[in-house]
Amino acid sequence: MNANPPTSAFLPGGAGYLLSGVATRLMQMFFPTALEKAQLQSVLETLALNRRRLASDEQRYENDRRDRRENYLQEQEVRERAQAKAIEANRNLEEHRQALARWPLDSLPTEIVRASKAFTSSDTTAQATRPPLNVIVKLTSGAHRGAAASPLAEVEGQLLSQIATAVTNARGRVSTYFGNDLLFYDTHFDPRKGIHRGDSLLATVYNGLCTEPSALIEIFVAQFSSVSAPATIGFCLFSWSWASAPAPNNEPNLRQVEREPILYLDVDPKSADASKTIEAALLMIVTGLRDGYRTMRSLLRPSPVLMFHLLKDVPAITFWKRTSAWNDREMLSGARLLLESHTGLLGSIADRAPMIAAEASAQSALDAYAVGFVEQADNLLGRSLEYYHAAITPETDEEGLLRYLAEAQRGTSEMVVWRALQDLRGITVPSPSKEIPSPDFAVMLELAHRHAL
Repeated sequence: MNANPPTSAFLPGGAGYLLSGVATRLMQMFFPTALEKAQLQSVLETLALNRRRLASDEQRYENDRRDRRENYLQEQEVRERAQAKAIEANRNLEEHRQALARWPLDSLPTEIVRASKAFTSSDTTAQATRPPLNVIVKLTSGAHRGAAASPLAEVEGQLLSQIATAVTNARGRVSTYFGNDLLFYDTHFDPRKGIHRGDSLLATVYNGLCTEPSALIEIFVAQFSSVSAPATIGFCLFSWSWASAPAPNNEPNLRQVEREPILYLDVDPKSADASKTIEAALLMIVTGLRDGYRTMRSLLRPSPVLMFHLLKDVPAITFWKRTSAWNDREMLSGARLLLESHTGLLGSIADRAPMIAAEASAQSALDAYAVGFVEQADNLLGRSLEYYHAAITPETDEEGLLRYLAEAQRGTSEMVVWRALQDLRGITVPSPSKEIPSPDFAVMLELAHRHAL
């Protein structure tokens, strides 16, 4: 079906054709046929089935995770009792001391697991328990540490001090932004605990926290060539126990470790604002993790995202990452980084449940629009309509999609997709009691054509 009327319809000679077409569409909207009603009912039943299946998946996921957590804690308690007996019997605990020396955090793994369990709350909107996301930030020393007299070692020491200040300040702001959604653990360089980095660091932390939704951010001084030249800081990111993409069998994957490309940030070690720049970069990364986690764990009802509120509060940041050519750089603004990460996550949800992704994308559009990110909001709303279109049927044209949206909106007290259309594009539902045709539906069609689905 060609959604755009011929040009002649808008000329004086085509006025009757235009009025006839509008009248026909209004009649179809206010007096849907039995087939249209059946199609709408089928769509709503499909959505309800998707929600029930997601609720069942979430509950199975939580039951599995709780069982793993309890088994882990019981195992650790057995070990702790055995260790206590060994102390009483003056047994050699050197192996235990070495294991603790390798652990990079001040908090022991059992303490983190218990804290995660204590902060787990019941979210009535998600109809499932959701533990907080554990975010672990590790500051790793670079190559020049130890050469105390070297000018480069002095510059690196300044950088490490600025990074440490940034991490400390970020920790204070995390609780303000995220509340109990996220538990933040940071550890600075310690000669006794700094021997692990990269994959070795990941293996050490993962072995202790594999049952908990977690993310590990390693910050390190990547490179600097002279005392006066800008330095580069790297952010290496791993996450597990909340895979962003469905597992091959469509079941949540508890043990999959996600590894993101390393993000780099150029800073001037001599700048008074260096620590603020690093803090803003870290907050953006943590916010992206939080929004992704909340989106994945609140699929039954869209969860607001905080990335746009954060972008209003922090200075503009430009990251870069290496491309396949290695020596080439891809520059990424903080806003682009967060938006691409979020839309990629929405796309992975849409592959499995497009109607759910449509509502999540529309909620994100509302969040962006509320703080003035109009272009990003329109992009997210466009994605929402694409997902909604795919959820109904690939053959449904734009007019049919908007009729479905209008009919569904009348039957529910809350529909995020429709609310986004109202707030962002000024579209309102024509009242079925009006005898005089409302111009709103014509506006709906015009906007639907303008923003091609």
